[in-house]
Amino acid sequence: MERKSIIQEYFILSASEKGNLSSSAKTGIVASGITDLVENDICEKDGKKLIVKNKLPNKFNHLTSLYEYLSEKPRSIDKIMDDYCMSMTDKRIQKLLVDTGESLLTENIVTKEKGGLLGNKEVYSPESMYKESLIATLKESITQKEELSIHDMALVSILQETQKLKQYFSKYEANTLKEKLKLMRKDPNNKALKEMIDYVDSMTAAMVACIVVIAN
Repeated sequence: MERKSIIQEYFILSASEKGNLSSSAKTGIVASGITDLVENDICEKDGKKLIVKNKLPNKFNHLTSLYEYLSEKPRSIDKIMDDYCMSMTDKRIQKLLVDTGESLLTENIVTKEKGGLLGNKEVYSPESMYKESLIATLKESITQKEELSIHDMALVSILQETQKLKQYFSKYEANTLKEKLKLMRKDPNNKALKEMIDYVDSMTAAMVACIVVIAN
């Protein structure tokens, strides 16, 4: 199957049948978008902050709002979290969700309808056949390939941190993934990959922790 960006695939795997996203899933959306930008050398880490490095390719047009936000000035993960998931208004996160949903809608991977608490927001429901195909592809990568790509490692890491992974994997598949990640991180040839995944894990965990603290 033709693979999509990390944020698009995370969207498909974390949205419910009715297109709803939990608070933790919304943090995963932001983390996925940042990961796409970093993995594709569009943004880079500068200490604790993210800075824009290169122009945004057309294939990532669904990340335009996030890219423009980061282009204003370097921002830390905590600041991004505040502005996207902790703000009194959900304008930024909603824009990112709609743009990502629309990018999938043009390829008939989701359907659009009105939803949300008041029934006045655009929601995007994943097409079941595409979702099942993506899950099967991800499982194949985990159980049959010797190593995972950075893309798949980032995707499963964000799914795991936001509690969206267990629903798709058996105990055997989860253990296989755990062992594979452990071996890949120990391999000295995978230094760049390890740094990337460690960054994804810590970023997503920090974002989810903020949500949990506020919810309690």
